[in-house]
Amino acid sequence: MKNSYRIAYNLWLGLLMGLITGLFGRLINIVIYHMFSQADPFVNVKVMLILPIVGGLLLGLYKKYSHIDNPSGFDVSAVRNELYCIQSYLMRPKYLLANIVALFVSLISGWSVGKQGPVVYVGAAIGSFFAYIKKRDASEIKILITSGVSGILAAIFGTPLFAIAFVIEVILNDRDIEAWTAIVMASIVSMLVGQRGGAEITSNYIFKYIYAVKNLDIAINFEIFSFILMGMVTGFAAIIYTQSVIGMKKIFIDRNRPVVIAVFAGIIISGVGYFYPEIFDVYIQIIPRIILDDMGLYFLAGLLIAKYIVTSISLSAGGVGGVFMTGIYMGACIGKILGIIIISLGMGNMSSDVYAVIGMVAFFAGFANAPFSATLLALEITSTPAFIIPVLFVSVISAVVFKSFSKQSLYGNYNSSSTSL
Repeated sequence: MKNSYRIAYNLWLGLLMGLITGLFGRLINIVIYHMFSQADPFVNVKVMLILPIVGGLLLGLYKKYSHIDNPSGFDVSAVRNELYCIQSYLMRPKYLLANIVALFVSLISGWSVGKQGPVVYVGAAIGSFFAYIKKRDASEIKILITSGVSGILAAIFGTPLFAIAFVIEVILNDRDIEAWTAIVMASIVSMLVGQRGGAEITSNYIFKYIYAVKNLDIAINFEIFSFILMGMVTGFAAIIYTQSVIGMKKIFIDRNRPVVIAVFAGIIISGVGYFYPEIFDVYIQIIPRIILDDMGLYFLAGLLIAKYIVTSISLSAGGVGGVFMTGIYMGACIGKILGIIIISLGMGNMSSDVYAVIGMVAFFAGFANAPFSATLLALEITSTPAFIIPVLFVSVISAVVFKSFSKQSLYGNYNSSSTSL
């Protein structure tokens, strides 16, 4: 009887968090849509080249004078840290509000940061707030935080299966059956609430342009040698991505001169953007172009290197944001490049668009160590069940390669429950 009551209570918590995060997620979608959907940096390139420098100045001043010392950050690693220090209440409202402002400054100024890590933090902070003000025990705090994360992801992306898998695989990193009922309930309810309304806003502006792959007329074959190659390459590329961010943090860390560091970073971002304006992907719907268009091998390689550079600098020099969407961007480039090479060598006969989609999610599977989440993401954004087996195969190889050669993840350290980033 006690277990039945507990399960029913967890379902109620999931329903509550689903409603709250669904409404909040819809608000975020509306704000992002109206801020970025109509923007085009090619209209005025000079303005776009100035924005990163101005943004760097503002971010440097924020870091210097905000007096907010939040050791847990503002992304997935912060959520994991909160769960590790379950009674500490690290995600206080003052951190949330201040970092949201810094996030929008980072995005508007063209810094290469993701929106998704902070979105996860927002969902967890909502759950954390309700848990601590009601003085719940550690088990209920954990359920409310993880339900908040799954709810906000499902509401904004419209991908409840991915949201559930992401929380279980990346956030919890365990098999806590007790929390699953609330997580599943929150994801489904929040998706229904957050995605309800005008299609142009709630059809998922953040992922809307990736949904272009739904229109592909594809035939997916199981090409074992090509897929092994893709898994290994995306795994090692994920290691480079992780180490470049960690390495840049060591270079740009200077607590005494945050304004100088941030402005200098803005100058570098502007310089790279002069040659590759496609790095300003918050304004340009570039990912579907990478997947669907014929951009050329050398251009894609240059774009990939440029994105690596500006993302590492943005995340290290004061930019506030996550690593998910920047990783999706680079994964699409890697998959497209590999597809062009595989086809030219006669190793495969699928469209390069298919390789781009597989590479996109396999790269995420590598740096997040989340092959099942990646597989469900591919299924939900393409509505193509034929992707499941190839994506799972490549993603598992990518994750194994990454974990075999790297002890650190952008979402935390494998060897402890605490996080490094």
